[in-house]
Amino acid sequence: MGMRVIAVDGGDDKRKLCKDLGAEEFIDFEQAKDLAAEVTRITTYGAHAVIVFAASKEGYAVAPAMLRPGGTVVSVGLPKDPSVVAGAPPIMMALKKLNIVGSVTGTLKDVEEALDFTARGLVHPILTKGTLADVDKFCKLMEAGKLPGRAVLRIAA
Repeated sequence: MGMRVIAVDGGDDKRKLCKDLGAEEFIDFEQAKDLAAEVTRITTYGAHAVIVFAASKEGYAVAPAMLRPGGTVVSVGLPKDPSVVAGAPPIMMALKKLNIVGSVTGTLKDVEEALDFTARGLVHPILTKGTLADVDKFCKLMEAGKLPGRAVLRIAA
């Protein structure tokens, strides 16, 4: 059985993007009252793993509650607040036997795998294109979590 992905993000544009990229389920954090309850409803026991890509304190705060016993939080997003950790109350950590791990990308193996994926035509980047005049608009969209994929700016010489 392959991985079943539940994407958590905000807004209809992100719903469409996540579904187009293969997410089986989508939970809109702007609409859902209880994210952990939604994950449990979908999975019965909670997620095997939660990968926190968002660089927000809130993402790290809710992640452990989404896990099933023995589940793992994978820390990827880097919040500005250096004191944020992917943790749960010690009683939850102990009773559910939760794991917290970090993941950093950019190792030589990561680069080799990325090049292999690209050579096989498996990489389909999502680019929002603009010019240098769009930089403020793109920064605001990024800060609001509304910028899909990556922004590419054309700088005329």
